[in-house]
Formats: sequence, structure tokens, C-alpha cells
Amino acid sequence: CAFEIQVNVKGQTGFLFLTKDGRSSLDYMTGNILISISGGLAEDDIIKVADNIG
Repeated sequence: CAFEIQVNVKGQTGFLFLTKDGRSSLDYMTGNILISISGGLAEDDIIKVADNIG
């Protein structure tokens, strides 16, 4: 089972998916490029990673 949360990443809407087993993924657009981050990261940590990309 996964939960989807809309988050703000650098002024863009991102979609954060969290699973009960501690995995997460975050997808958002920057310009015309789709950025997708996934792994065993907490919600705050995956957003920090996204905020620090280019």
C-alpha cells in the first residue's frame, strides 16, 4: 500500500509516494525534464535531495 502526497519542489508540484516498508519516490518536472528520485528515504530527506538537484 502506498500513499501519494503533493509537495512543492522549487516552486513546482511534485508527487511523493510513500510505502509502508519505508521506501519512497518523488517525481517532479523542472522545465521539460522529469526528475524521479527513489529509495529508502524519509519524506523530509527525499525532499531535501530534490531541493539540492541542479
